[in-house]
Amino acid sequence: MRNLITILSIALVTNLYPQSPDVFISERMSGETNFGRSVGHNDEFYFALRIENEDGGRRAYIDSRSKADLSLAHSIPVNVPLENAESFSIEELVFGDKDLLIFYSFFSKKDDQRTLAVSSLDGATGAVGGAHKVHSEPGKHESRTGKYLIEHHVGSGKTTVLITHPPEGRIAADYGYLSPEFEVIQLGTDLQVDHQGRGEMSDKPFNAVNSLFVSKSGDVYFLLELKHKVASYDHSSGTTSRAEIPELTKEELKIYGDHSYPYFSEAPNGNVYLFKPSGLTKLGGSTNIAGMQVISFDPSNCAFTGAKFFPMQTRDIFTKGDTKNKFPPALFHISGAATWWNTKNELMLGMTHQRLEGYTTYVEHTVITSFDPEIGWGPVYFHELPQTLSMTQTEIGSTIFVPDGDQAYLMTMDYIGNAGSDPKPRRLMPKEMDAEGLVPMVVHFDGSGFGPREPAMESPTRPPYRAKPWMMDKVEHESILILHIKDEKRLMRITAP
Repeated sequence: MRNLITILSIALVTNLYPQSPDVFISERMSGETNFGRSVGHNDEFYFALRIENEDGGRRAYIDSRSKADLSLAHSIPVNVPLENAESFSIEELVFGDKDLLIFYSFFSKKDDQRTLAVSSLDGATGAVGGAHKVHSEPGKHESRTGKYLIEHHVGSGKTTVLITHPPEGRIAADYGYLSPEFEVIQLGTDLQVDHQGRGEMSDKPFNAVNSLFVSKSGDVYFLLELKHKVASYDHSSGTTSRAEIPELTKEELKIYGDHSYPYFSEAPNGNVYLFKPSGLTKLGGSTNIAGMQVISFDPSNCAFTGAKFFPMQTRDIFTKGDTKNKFPPALFHISGAATWWNTKNELMLGMTHQRLEGYTTYVEHTVITSFDPEIGWGPVYFHELPQTLSMTQTEIGSTIFVPDGDQAYLMTMDYIGNAGSDPKPRRLMPKEMDAEGLVPMVVHFDGSGFGPREPAMESPTRPPYRAKPWMMDKVEHESILILHIKDEKRLMRITAP
């Protein structure tokens, strides 16, 4: 009965407003609960890979959690078929069309060989299918053999395996450099090899690779040489393309600097882009965004086609350090960015404004904006958060984004009294948080503005929960968060309507 009352009270609170998401919070669990890494789901269960230290070694488990109440339904030890294995490593766990697919490697000193294999695994019973050998290579030492990047493509059911290798020479290998040669293997839904090819990312013996990306079709992209060069591999033709990224002009470099880490992303239309955010040169650091360089590739052969730079058009209305507009438009004090694509093939960026002064962190507002790779920045939307004034409480003020195409849902921890549409929420103070408690607060962004703050619990918790993401499903528009305090954890699911 208590469970039913909890569910009904949550539903009552979150349905007070239109466009409310479905929110469910699990029963309380031990603060020592290890949820592992989420790897996928079917109609009944969420699956996770959990690693535990046991008897001086490490043991892997597949946990199945019920979609109905988020409780643990099964916990199954991973036992995969091995042969002459001195060491064993789980490389990736993906959710295939029917079963879980576990990719693992093992090194045999007897055979001087490292092998990558895949087996199917029934998440409910733990039954492991026969091993399919994907790749093997000779080597006297495991550390001198290849590294694997494995991407499963949900739509086609295929899986791409990228294999990179350390260079000759121990020092270069220990510093993380890669040799130019790489291999690409694509597996079909039957786990048989559909494609196998090789390429060279450069003509240099040592390569500093900054980023790797595998598209949904199985093409591979590299960012290397201090973020100044790109290489791409077209799996349909087996050819590799290489190019240098054009630098900004001298005048642009006086204003804009390359402060943030670049990233690849694939739009819904299949186009792959490399995004390089830029900040203001005179301010340095990576906490302001003043522009974006976009590197484009030909979707027919993955070759580099050009680069464009787009300066930010909107001024940060919350920034106090630029009241006289002495700098070009920029978003200041930005901490990280959640990204997703909307239905217009625009990249959406959700960010939190975190300003550090001395030993105090001020978490002040949330920013959402769009970016069209062809025409640049769209409108910028600001949503005021209750300020957090203690460095130890920064996690309380951070925003978790749940993408929903052109829309999104934002979750923060807040006073229950801040619910509603008041544009200026009450400030969060450490002693008051401990005394009054906090609730998860959900806000709907409809593509053009923010809705009211909606409490996801009927009463606050004391001491207040912290929140962190556990699972994000951008297809189902669903997110599961971990709510935690010292002695207790719970799972919270947010599903877009």
